[in-house]
Amino acid sequence: LRGRLEGIAIEGAGASGLGFRASKDVILDGFSAKNVRADESLTFYDNVSHVDVKNISIEQYAYSDRRPGQEAGNNILIDKLCSKIKLRNVLCVGSSTYNIMFNGESENCSLSNFSLSRSNLGGIRVSDACKNIWIGEGAISDVLDVVDQEAGKAASAITVGSSCSGVSINDNISYQRISTGLRLGTFRG
Repeated sequence: LRGRLEGIAIEGAGASGLGFRASKDVILDGFSAKNVRADESLTFYDNVSHVDVKNISIEQYAYSDRRPGQEAGNNILIDKLCSKIKLRNVLCVGSSTYNIMFNGESENCSLSNFSLSRSNLGGIRVSDACKNIWIGEGAISDVLDVVDQEAGKAASAITVGSSCSGVSINDNISYQRISTGLRLGTFRG
């Protein structure tokens, strides 16, 4: 499954935004989503690999800003054995959970040139035995909650599970207005 997608815009979708499942060799250039009302705006799930994603703009909402019927979570989710997904030039504003989540034994993925803001639980979460996740230069601001109920720890800008390995975090990340003051947090999982 090879493809190139350019200039996709989603606004006010009642469910998830754009999702990929078991897709390979994909280029996504220019994706925007605003007010997706349930789940993620952009999802890579179940053996998605070799994906180049750039020029992304996602606007959702923090938990306190949601309206009746809105249950959106992460802005971007990479989950269940995904690999070699490269995210570049990413802007995410508003998430009732995390702006970006790497999960489910995903590996060899990267994120660079990002601006992540106004999340309840944190800008980035890496969990569930992920390997070799590289986080490059960027900015994380306005993590609103003090307690991350999902991880069972204090909220932080970036959270990495103890079951993960090879996670690399660039020193040139700007952190502002993190409610707990924690830039990096860890948890079991």
